[in-house]
Amino acid sequence: MKELIKEKLETLLRERYSLEGLNYTIEEPKDRHLGDLATNVCFLLSKHLKKPPHVLAEEIAKELSNEDFQAEPLRGFINFRFSEGRIKEGFRELLSLASNYYFEDIGKGKRLQIEFVSANPTGPLHLGHGRGAVVGDALYRLLKAFGYDVVREYYINDAGYQVYLFGLSILYRVYELFGKEDQELKQKFEEEGYKGNYVKELAKDVKAFFGEEVLGWEKEQAIEKLGEYGVKRMLEDIKETLAFMGVEFDLWVSEKSLHQRGLVEKVIKLLEEKGYTYTQDGALWFKSSNFGDDKDRVLIRSDGTPTYFAGDIAYHYYKYERGFEEVINLWGADHWGYLPRLKGALKALGILEDWLKVEFVQMVKLFSGGKEIRMSKRTGEFITLRELLEEVGVDAVRFIFLTKRS
Repeated sequence: MKELIKEKLETLLRERYSLEGLNYTIEEPKDRHLGDLATNVCFLLSKHLKKPPHVLAEEIAKELSNEDFQAEPLRGFINFRFSEGRIKEGFRELLSLASNYYFEDIGKGKRLQIEFVSANPTGPLHLGHGRGAVVGDALYRLLKAFGYDVVREYYINDAGYQVYLFGLSILYRVYELFGKEDQELKQKFEEEGYKGNYVKELAKDVKAFFGEEVLGWEKEQAIEKLGEYGVKRMLEDIKETLAFMGVEFDLWVSEKSLHQRGLVEKVIKLLEEKGYTYTQDGALWFKSSNFGDDKDRVLIRSDGTPTYFAGDIAYHYYKYERGFEEVINLWGADHWGYLPRLKGALKALGILEDWLKVEFVQMVKLFSGGKEIRMSKRTGEFITLRELLEEVGVDAVRFIFLTKRS
């Protein structure tokens, strides 16, 4: 009703007084006996027309009254009383729409993309990922309810060094099961490998499926194969856990696919053409310090391999190419420093700064005996999200995460 009154008032001001942009209010009067809504427009209008507010209120009220509401002048204000017919119509609408009655079409079909969770597929989701999943899912549901066309995406980091280490860790555990020793592999595993029990379980499955065939594979080939196998299995686990939690995604975008389709190469070429890169120490650098970052960042390492940052720029450019009017990322609070360089790269590519919005979600901390327990896939020290959900229930987990400010 407020919008209807404003629309009629704006038309009258424009057609009769040639005025627009008056900063008046339409709100409930302090004394509800005076009406359902009231406006102070005549006090602002009197300054332009040099007429007393009460005179203007009498003139305007006569023209505003209709079958939906009665307009009544009072000491320069205009009060509005809804007609009985309009109130009955409102109740019919309320009964028909039920809870949907309270949702306005704010979004008007605006096309948004929201990316959340996006945990590395080198292990199960732990309870820290659960917070981002719940906040992202709630944000999606709210945006959808208010009329936005929202696409949910999970970015799969299935390329790069962490996947190599994951494959190496599985291979080490497979060798262990067969009693085969490899000192170089052992040293690398102990320094950087994934130590969780889930890696041992994957190794048992590999042994059962491939048998001694694995021992005949060339080591680097085995690491690559088992990395791909491990990622596939972990993605299945991640999807099952999220579904159990009531969280779904419309698209799962692979980092590896961006490289295979040449999108990373395309974006780097665009940055080079625009003069935002330079070569130093055999590596290709992006001039991120030009955009508020504390230093420049590497795009292509000296060994010729692209960095995670290069892939991330390509992924966001891919979002832009698909026509999203705005994108929202949910990141852990430890990624705060990453934002300036990414926004800088997008700006260098000609994308407006406010196109990307990032909501930071604080980390979840675990305490035992008064001391904080650090969660890490590498060390194997973590509580899986599935364990938490099964222990206390999905509704309880979602509720508790949403009662804390992200």
